[in-house]
Amino acid sequence: MIRAAGIVAALCLAPPALAQQDWSRLNQWQVACTPEGVCQMTNQNLVDGQIRSQVLLYRVGDAVVIEYTVPLGVDIRKGVKLVVDGRKSIPTDLLTCRPTGCVGFQVLNNRTLNMLAAGGELAVTYHSADDNRVQRETFSLVGFTRSYQSFNR
Repeated sequence: MIRAAGIVAALCLAPPALAQQDWSRLNQWQVACTPEGVCQMTNQNLVDGQIRSQVLLYRVGDAVVIEYTVPLGVDIRKGVKLVVDGRKSIPTDLLTCRPTGCVGFQVLNNRTLNMLAAGGELAVTYHSADDNRVQRETFSLVGFTRSYQSFNR
């Protein structure tokens, strides 16, 4: 618990960085802020220049929400989960499926934010409705903490 509080404090106390700054070639997290200071963080998987899947962090009041889009074909009975570094699965709420993919979300608590900050890879996992195989859309967490500092300014 003390370690978790330390990570959150480190995320919140670090000086804010400029929005949309690319700190390294490895950081795939992009932060975009409006002139009013409303920010969001995104990480996308592209195929032939098109978004295959993405994760998006934004605020609703005081809550930090992670929203994802994954390809069509999700077995909605089994749901979609977030998995950091192969650890315990975090269930999410699947909202809808559109021609561009299926969208869902999870409100992030401090424990989950700490897992993301300390992790190396985020997987959005689901079962395929066609063959019941587990599908994974993976996103590197390299640069997550630094981008979150900018997002959380």
